[in-house]
Amino acid sequence: MDYLKVNIITSTKLEELISNICAELDCGGIEIDDPNISREHVAAGDWDAWALSDAYLASLNLRISLYLPEKNQKEKKARLETELAFLQLAWPKEPLSWSFEVVKEEDWDNNWRKFYKPFRLGQKMVIKPSWEEYLPQPEDLVVELDPGMAFGTGDHATTALCAELLEFYAKPKQEVLDIGCGSGILAIIAAKLGANYVEALDIDPMAVEVAQANSQANKAKVFCHVGEITQAAKTQYDIIVANIVADIIAGIAKKVANLLKPGGVFIAGGIICGKQKKVLVAAEEAGLIFKETKQRDNWHSFVFKKK
Repeated sequence: MDYLKVNIITSTKLEELISNICAELDCGGIEIDDPNISREHVAAGDWDAWALSDAYLASLNLRISLYLPEKNQKEKKARLETELAFLQLAWPKEPLSWSFEVVKEEDWDNNWRKFYKPFRLGQKMVIKPSWEEYLPQPEDLVVELDPGMAFGTGDHATTALCAELLEFYAKPKQEVLDIGCGSGILAIIAAKLGANYVEALDIDPMAVEVAQANSQANKAKVFCHVGEITQAAKTQYDIIVANIVADIIAGIAKKVANLLKPGGVFIAGGIICGKQKKVLVAAEEAGLIFKETKQRDNWHSFVFKKK
């Protein structure tokens, strides 16, 4: 299968808008290269400042790469170009350019695998690519992962924050729903933490296929299926986690509240700086009580509780 790679250069202000477009188009995958990470490494002294001058850092823009699968590729390409052109008109002062290239699946696959190594997440979790070796420590909860073209390798700030919050709030024998499961990483973590029932939803059939394969590889009992929150299999859950984008989270807040058991927890991730208020207002209107927030890079994750 050949993918159409879309290379987008823009500013962080447009990141979530473009991520929303990607979600609506049901893209095969997305990569985000955030220049703020480079700036933070220099500021913290992790990288030599002489190698990355102030002028160079100031010139960096956000790079987003989308991957459109062969199915409906022409239609999605045309719609994407239309949406990006609208953004250009609406945000004339923000940098925005894009280009296309054809990438063979095996080339894409081999490229990113070289840089994906085992790493620790939270207190006990270790994310291990399926093709890498790792000697676990006695307390480790190892999640073996092959994300394929699905979102969720665990090293992006949004996934990492949700995973850490899930580790803190999850208790054995709970019922958990993961909305927009991607690779299935959060659902598998919930199962590893002792949940009795874990359900993973995604509107992308490819993501569900990947999540199912990863669940089986981890011997994690996760019910994976295509659908939106309205297609959830149960009527109530102890924990609902949604690592999506702020606009969608705000839009489903009332549905989440209806699906939570009294005292249940909602972990919401993928909220870029500047969009926090929209999510907080929607959650409050839905009757959810704000508990805490965690931030990393340019991203927030929130925890809410049902009364």
